[in-house]
Amino acid sequence: MTFCGKCGAQNPGENAFCGKCGKTLLSSVMPPPPSGIIYGAPAPALPVEKKGSLLVNGCLTVFVLTFIIAMLGTYFDGASQSPDVPTATQAPRPTAKPQPTPIPSATRRERRRQRAAQLKVEREQKQAQAVAKAAREAAEKERIEAEYRAAHPLEFIKDSLDFQAGGESFTSYVAGSVRNNTDHTYSYVQITIGLYDSADNQVGSTIDNVNGLEPGKIWKFKALVSEDNAASCKILDVTGS
Repeated sequence: MTFCGKCGAQNPGENAFCGKCGKTLLSSVMPPPPSGIIYGAPAPALPVEKKGSLLVNGCLTVFVLTFIIAMLGTYFDGASQSPDVPTATQAPRPTAKPQPTPIPSATRRERRRQRAAQLKVEREQKQAQAVAKAAREAAEKERIEAEYRAAHPLEFIKDSLDFQAGGESFTSYVAGSVRNNTDHTYSYVQITIGLYDSADNQVGSTIDNVNGLEPGKIWKFKALVSEDNAASCKILDVTGS
């Protein structure tokens, strides 16, 4: 006899399959089933949880996970923000005012001494600049005057012209000044003056001369006017040799 390993039914030894459940028979000789065990009996039912308790447990699990995720998000958001930038939940940090460091009296005296020395140097620099500017201006003036003297060795001084019309011959005259702008003596100097009537027509001329005009000296000339109708005059030429 052969016992089925699944349902425990007895089968003839030549059977390859169980006549009760159709299970393949592994061995022709099978030990009898242990006492107290009934093959083919239904397995004991496992305890089944109620649907209400499963729903409560699921809700609690979702709530706990949601709370944990929210706390982690708040932590990482706070860590990513700059500590110097206040947020809605973070009050601005009070800025401590720097306290002035007391300066020793010796240091203050040294600073005053250095400042006084600096002011002195600045005054000296300004004075030197003023002196240099005055020297440049004087040199420029001397250069211009030298160029003028070179262009006008015998200079007629315009402001010195004086024309006196007496109304009679040889009682009228033209007076003025001529300066020697060179460094040598002129042995002979002559000035020529044009005479004009009231209509600005030239009616004649007059001259005056001098001998031995020294360097830098001024010659005061006086030329007689013989034309009775002369009303004005003009310097035409100043020559020397």
